[in-house]
Amino acid sequence: MLRLTHRELVTSLNFLKDRILSGPPRCVSGLKGESYTLFTDACFEDDRIGLGGALFDSRGSLVRRYGESLVDLKHTGLNPDQKENVIFEAELLAFVLGVCKLIPEDSVDVTSEVCGFIDNEGALAVLISRKSQSPVIGAILNHLESWEHRTGVVMWFDRVASASKTADAPSRGDFGGLDPAGRVVLTRKRVLEPLARLAGPVGLI
Repeated sequence: MLRLTHRELVTSLNFLKDRILSGPPRCVSGLKGESYTLFTDACFEDDRIGLGGALFDSRGSLVRRYGESLVDLKHTGLNPDQKENVIFEAELLAFVLGVCKLIPEDSVDVTSEVCGFIDNEGALAVLISRKSQSPVIGAILNHLESWEHRTGVVMWFDRVASASKTADAPSRGDFGGLDPAGRVVLTRKRVLEPLARLAGPVGLI
């Protein structure tokens, strides 16, 4: 059973109050817009990060996909602490890029839904809680939240078993199992866009 301290309860209630008083109104509509399903994945091998995503519409048809890689990680801003493994950060970045780069903002509205599937427990947890002490994670989440506020899209998140990852191959540069149409090519600058608000090495790209 979850037990909140008095301070945590007050903080949570104040957050809810501020959201109601100052946040934009939520639209309640009986209309049903497009529903998208997004699979994303990341890999970290030989000092190279691979990122990939595949977007499907409500009919199960592949709409768009991407697959890119990052090298020279010390200049990306993704790993300011020079950790040995940044797969958590990479998985989150892969998902946010999938949302923001594969779904045109003018193709969705408040009646649309996006259900994202990811196999990294840490990335899934922060997507749901929207809490992190890491400036890197915070910057990536802020990028996603800005997109959500602009579009009004309802987001859902769930875990996918690693064996069922549709985006595993694209994250490794392999598109053989997917329709060749609909590939979105992202430049290094566009891949690192969610980190643009961070100070430091990210400015070197």
